[in-house]
Amino acid sequence: MFSKVRKGLVVIITSCIFILMCLSSDNYWIYPVRKSIIGYSPAEVNTEETFYSRIDDTRKEISPTSMRNTAASKEETQPDFSFMQTMLLFIGYPRSGSTLLGSLLDAHPAMVVANEYNLVFKLKNFTSNKKTREDVFSELYKNSVLEASKEQRAANKKYFFHYHVPGLWQGKTKGPLKVIGDKKSSATTRALESTKVHNSFEELSRLVKLPIKFIHLIRNPYDNIATMALRAAHPGSRMKAQKLENYKLDNRQVLELQTNKYFSLIDKNINLRKRFGDNVLDVHYSYFVRKPKRHLKRLCAFLGVTCTADYIDACRKIVFKNETYTRRHVVWDDELKQRIADKIKSVEFLENYTYDIL
Repeated sequence: MFSKVRKGLVVIITSCIFILMCLSSDNYWIYPVRKSIIGYSPAEVNTEETFYSRIDDTRKEISPTSMRNTAASKEETQPDFSFMQTMLLFIGYPRSGSTLLGSLLDAHPAMVVANEYNLVFKLKNFTSNKKTREDVFSELYKNSVLEASKEQRAANKKYFFHYHVPGLWQGKTKGPLKVIGDKKSSATTRALESTKVHNSFEELSRLVKLPIKFIHLIRNPYDNIATMALRAAHPGSRMKAQKLENYKLDNRQVLELQTNKYFSLIDKNINLRKRFGDNVLDVHYSYFVRKPKRHLKRLCAFLGVTCTADYIDACRKIVFKNETYTRRHVVWDDELKQRIADKIKSVEFLENYTYDIL
């Protein structure tokens, strides 16, 4: 009897060790096993959702109190939405710096910018249930409150990348609220270009009854693809690259997959820029990091809000001092580098980018 119990314990312990190894392994062959355990693998991470964001989204959705719907306390009064002038959406690419930019805009007293709410994809939930534009605005505001109190914009939380702007208005407003929006770049691009999400832009326009403007955030393609690959290959690879100067991801399969996804988004954003014209503002991440004051003024002018010196100064202090060149942390082969170089030459808004670090 004792022998059978001991054998059973050995089997259980061995199984647990194997599962932990699968969840933490950086080997590509283990992904199918990991998928059977948690439902998906990093190799499947698409341009709408990263490995981390799927875990975060699942945690938020299964919360017993539905945190997204109860982020604002009962005592808290929601802002007056009657002065709203503009709906803002982000289009673009994952790992492009949009979380930083969305957090800075949310810190403006006249703006609310939700983080990863995925409004265009969720639009059917509002239209099919006959929700009003105030319902849409309320959900975006609750997300902003949640982000400022419990997530990456919170003052008392310590994340590897932290986006709290001290002394400003993240998760709250002051004076007339003029701009409300959502930062969910690649998913919005795909939804607006998808035949499955039919007439999503027209439906959103009818629902919110506001002009809709878009921020198209662009990062050096080599850095953008490298960061996508680091996050897709293994949850810890991006942090290793940040901490270890000599760390390199050597995984051609993951790198090529993310390159193809990036190219697909490029083509879709070319179409969206043509479709929406002057309502799309290109923002180049490398230029923004070097001169945040200039580009914050440009963003405020585009969105029709006042950009005070105090606002600019507080935002400038949390912008990264130097651009992160993650292209140095993956192993490239000449063929793939040339494919990206050829794509750059064919796209107007990428024409100044190269692999070389100047």
